[in-house]
Amino acid sequence: MKAAGPLAARRALMVDLARDWAYVTRYQALGLRSRLPLAEQEASARPAVVLLPGVYERWHFMAPLIPWLEHRGFRVLVFPALGRNHRPVADSALLVQEELRRLQVHEALVVAHSKGGLIGKYLMTAFDDGRISAMMAINTPFAGNRYARFAPVSTLRAFSPRHATIIALQENLEANAHITSVFSRFDPQVLGGSRLEGARNVELDVVGHFRILGTVALRDELDGFLAAGGEARGPGEDPGGTAHAKVS
Repeated sequence: MKAAGPLAARRALMVDLARDWAYVTRYQALGLRSRLPLAEQEASARPAVVLLPGVYERWHFMAPLIPWLEHRGFRVLVFPALGRNHRPVADSALLVQEELRRLQVHEALVVAHSKGGLIGKYLMTAFDDGRISAMMAINTPFAGNRYARFAPVSTLRAFSPRHATIIALQENLEANAHITSVFSRFDPQVLGGSRLEGARNVELDVVGHFRILGTVALRDELDGFLAAGGEARGPGEDPGGTAHAKVS
């Protein structure tokens, strides 16, 4: 009988992880039928929102957010040229930067999932031209994944805590004050953690790496982030502290 508790917990964890991968399957499929953001959307006082997906995720994976953002009056930017997002972080950031320059975008807000958060921080630190003002990063491996160095492909080995890009981004603390890092209470893909020193850190009561994107709690955090132009802080919360929110 004593083993029933741990056994039930393991079963619950397996169910949560299965739901996480079911989310991937569903939204990768639905995303392929999604439309691009409105190309002729009129400029407004609101900043542009840049959507950056994770590794092996095309822009379609973030597509469920597009109508939600457009309904709120934001111009939404995605980057089909990133493909499945398997390039090095620096190369992907340069591609996005050149497109933002071409579109004459300034002070945009980034909403990024996983590796997209690394690309977003690279944009904020490597190019000092004011094109990005703030970012919400969702389940981003800012500290890397200690098992990544054993991965069979270089795309995944790039998430090792020993990788030069991970080290350089961690050492650059200045941009962190303009980053909101939102993460699951357990994320098997980000074993190094997503907490970022000096940033606003928000832990959601969800298990998994992907399903967090579809939660009401995430949309609530995103609403606050956008309403405050990316500089939202919880009541009485110091930068670098961790807020906790339940998922509904």
